[in-house]
Amino acid sequence: MVFYRLPDGVPVRDIPAGCTAVLGFFDGVHAGHRELFAAAARHGAPVLAWTFFAGDRRDLLTDDKTRLRLLGEAGADFAAVAGFDELRGEDGPSFVKRHLAKFLRVGRTIAGESFRFGKNAAWDAGDLLSLCAGEGIPCEIVPTVKIDGVTVSSSAIRKMIGEGAVRDAARLLLRDHFYSLPVVRGKMLGRRLGFPTANQIIPKNLVAPARGVYVCRASFEENGESRVFPGVLNVGVCPTLTQSELAAFREENPDFDLPDGSIVGMEVMETHVVGYGGDLYGRTLRVGLCERLREEKKFPSLDALVSAIRADEQSALEYFKKTGP
Repeated sequence: MVFYRLPDGVPVRDIPAGCTAVLGFFDGVHAGHRELFAAAARHGAPVLAWTFFAGDRRDLLTDDKTRLRLLGEAGADFAAVAGFDELRGEDGPSFVKRHLAKFLRVGRTIAGESFRFGKNAAWDAGDLLSLCAGEGIPCEIVPTVKIDGVTVSSSAIRKMIGEGAVRDAARLLLRDHFYSLPVVRGKMLGRRLGFPTANQIIPKNLVAPARGVYVCRASFEENGESRVFPGVLNVGVCPTLTQSELAAFREENPDFDLPDGSIVGMEVMETHVVGYGGDLYGRTLRVGLCERLREEKKFPSLDALVSAIRADEQSALEYFKKTGP
């Protein structure tokens, strides 16, 4: 098990006894997860997020590093992150006694009513309540959160993003769904057309949005400052290029970096950062998906493509006039 101090994510040797432990995988750190941490904060003790590494899971909302950062923002002071090998053979009673009571020495546990644990996820929130009572550990089970009548869950948010319903997803996340990925060099077609794009490839372990064009919020560090711009993002397989041209693009760019544990995927994101003329190649760009404008399409000519990009750029500017940066 690895311990981290949050929100900076620095590994530490141990954690203090008596923490309020919030239990879960926390993919996306959505509104339901934040309710758990709000409940933990009311008890006044340091807050510990107990979770586990993603391993080879696919279609995630967040990679491990991003998840830790978001857990810190949600109110966790520390994180205890277990590996799959530590957990796969452990039954529910052993997990509570060995991990929570003896090893972590927690003062209290908090979990959502859908929480499951132990080998084959055979134990539920009710079992956690009774097992913790047997160890003298107070336990609180927080009801499932609903927003506008929709149950907040990571699986529901993944479905929304996969369908392009990013505004609906944002309501459950309490923020834009975003990707923080390195910018790789493309074929410079957008720059030649007067609309330079930052190209990113979505790893297979992260959920990909439905193909199409989105208004996005683009942010990055420059000269020690955080800069935020409106943007237009195309998700797809470069519909204005042929498959052979796209294959050449991938072959020419084999050496970009991705977050730890990532596997190169097939989805390409091309972001035109409106109002920025610098070079983002090799830097990390965070793009938050705000609204889907239209489906992906192939244009009959470059003139038609330019006209569409101009219209998309205007849509992005109008969006941010209403909502702010």
